[in-house]
Amino acid sequence: MAAFISIEGTDGSGKTTLMKALKSVLQDKPVLFTREPGGTDFGNATRDILLHGQKIDPISEVYLFAATRRQHVVEIIKPALHKNVSVISDRFLDSSIAYQGAGRGVGEKLVEDINRSAVEGLEPDLTIFLDIEPQKELDRVHNIRTDEVNRLDNEALDFYERVKGGYDRIIEKTPNRFLVIDASQTEELIQRQALSAIMNLI
Repeated sequence: MAAFISIEGTDGSGKTTLMKALKSVLQDKPVLFTREPGGTDFGNATRDILLHGQKIDPISEVYLFAATRRQHVVEIIKPALHKNVSVISDRFLDSSIAYQGAGRGVGEKLVEDINRSAVEGLEPDLTIFLDIEPQKELDRVHNIRTDEVNRLDNEALDFYERVKGGYDRIIEKTPNRFLVIDASQTEELIQRQALSAIMNLI
């Protein structure tokens, strides 16, 4: 049976590393890997504006993310699920609630309401959250990270503390959807826990 799985966490938590490992292990399975913002031509074009362009109004940022997410859902995620292909996405709606709603201070409920209509109520069957303390996250981003660095990575510690608080509240509201993994563990342990949960669904 096809499942929709999202991978969440603050920048520096190890999402990219986990996604690469899962792609390698699940390459022979009917699984589609995608990401947000991105996944579609529109999403990839908008990604550059959102992550590398000039600073934009926080509400405008919310609507841009929602627009790319809707296109992602209608063009990529739902068609794959209808074909019985599981989808694993690097980020989904929770990211906007945590980053724009809590981090930017736009309001978590407002961001959720805007995005719920955009995704037509679609929710992951499982969300794997890589849990890391904000200070350790920033240390990783600035000292270790070798993949894409974007304008969000230059935010101050208090921004990431608000983002982490946003994620914590989402998990508290919907604990049955989440597998919370300690991101300070070794890559092998993280991958093993994530893969075990995924294989129980697909």
